[in-house]
This record gives sequence, structure tokens and C-alpha cells, in this order.
Amino acid sequence: MPAWSEFHREVAGALHAFRQTDHWIAGRLADNMDGDRQGRNNEFGRPHNFDAAHNLLYHVADLDNDGRNEVLLLFSWTPIQGNREAPGVVMQRHGQTWRLVCEFNDWGEGPAAGIRVLNRRSHGWRHFVTSEGETAWRPSRETPGLMECIPAPRRRPRP
Repeated sequence: MPAWSEFHREVAGALHAFRQTDHWIAGRLADNMDGDRQGRNNEFGRPHNFDAAHNLLYHVADLDNDGRNEVLLLFSWTPIQGNREAPGVVMQRHGQTWRLVCEFNDWGEGPAAGIRVLNRRSHGWRHFVTSEGETAWRPSRETPGLMECIPAPRRRPRP
């Protein structure tokens, strides 16, 4: 179990790699929302800049059964979430680097929220559920050899 002052190593690596991408969320995470006042100002509360300790929810699981974890990052930060579900991404380790393989949305808290990884699979990858619904996988149409996530087909209830 990590010390209280530590951040999950895989999550830190995945977040760092994500912040280096040209994804619109990564660009917003770099915005300086505090102006000239950098860092914490306890007199007026938390800073407005993205703070992973307060604005990031995550789930770590081996989705593709390769023995290495994928990291689901959920950005519960008002400047990008607004009044809608928080945007999230799935990061997969590829060698020593991380790559983005999926985007999703979730409310991030409350009874209708929370990421759950299922045992159900498509193309060897485990499905997961968010407040948006169940997510499945298919081979990427743009990049051969990679997978992409899609909404899972609705399952009909058994009679």
C-alpha cells in the first residue's frame, strides 16, 4: 500500500503521457486559471488550475489480459466538465510509453456514476460501465493492430 503522500505510479505515468498529447483536454489542463497567483492560496481555497489530487478520478485494471494495467482517467474539473458528465480517457501501456485508446464520459460521483470493469469481453478486452452505459471494443478502423472502444450493443433481457 502506498504512503499517503504517494500517487499511484501507473496513474502518474499515464497522466503525464496524456498531458503530452494534442488532445483538447490535455490542452485545457495546461491552462493557467490562477493568473499571477500560482500554487495554493489557502486563504481563498484551492487554486483554479487543474490539481490531480482533487480533479482526477481513476481506475486501474488489466483490460486486455496482457498482464499490464490500463488506466482510466476521469477529469472531474469544472473548466472542462461544466454541468455535464466529466470526460475521461483510457490509457494503455505500449512498451515504455502510454497511448490513448478510448474516450468516455461519467458523472464521477453519485449513485449513477462510477467506473465498473466487467468480465464480459469483446475481442479479448474487458468491457467497462460508466454512467454513459457499457463500453465494448473492436479493432481500430484507422490504425491496424490497435483497438478502439464503442458503445456495447444493448442486451435484451432474458424471458
